[in-house]
Amino acid sequence: MHYSESTASAVTPRDRRKHSARVKTLPPCAPNMDMMIEAKDKEQAFFELMWMFKLPSWDRFHDIVPHERDD
Repeated sequence: MHYSESTASAVTPRDRRKHSARVKTLPPCAPNMDMMIEAKDKEQAFFELMWMFKLPSWDRFHDIVPHERDD
């Protein structure tokens, strides 16, 4: 499954194609489903999702300080 969210300021159809820096939630899916997340922050978005949802092995990354984008 492929998942992304539009930027918060997206108004026009063209703006809605821009990926947000990070996704805020995950869609409902089966536990054994593979999911590809599209986000500008790439690894940081992944670490944040691991921490937020306490996904398997999240404790390996719990001490990483997240980087916040300025743009």
